[in-house]
Amino acid sequence: MRIALLFGALLLSGLLATAIVAGAVITQPATVTGDAFVKALMDADYATAFELCDPSLQNEFGSVQKLESWGKSAVGQPTKWAFTSRDVTDDAAQLDGRMTMSDGRQQWIRLVLTKVDKLWKVAGFQVDDR
Repeated sequence: MRIALLFGALLLSGLLATAIVAGAVITQPATVTGDAFVKALMDADYATAFELCDPSLQNEFGSVQKLESWGKSAVGQPTKWAFTSRDVTDDAAQLDGRMTMSDGRQQWIRLVLTKVDKLWKVAGFQVDDR
């Protein structure tokens, strides 16, 4: 009986660890793209940020220069960030988190990502003072 309980506990622990690792692996590529996008904004590398956008968002901005103009006036420059919520299903992902801006303000951020030719791209984002 004791061996059966020990075996059951070990099996349950193994399944739980596998689920945690699988969850991290599934959300990892979307999170990497999200981090790269915010880092590009932080570094004022608007060409990279634009490249990480999907075609529809690129069309909405129209050019790297318009993304830069919008980013400087509407968002500001993040100095640090963390995504605290990740939701990935098939070819869509949503990352929510907090950013600290260069002027010390705390901002809430949501990135919506989609897969384009098997690569994660930013399809939309929202930043506000929540």
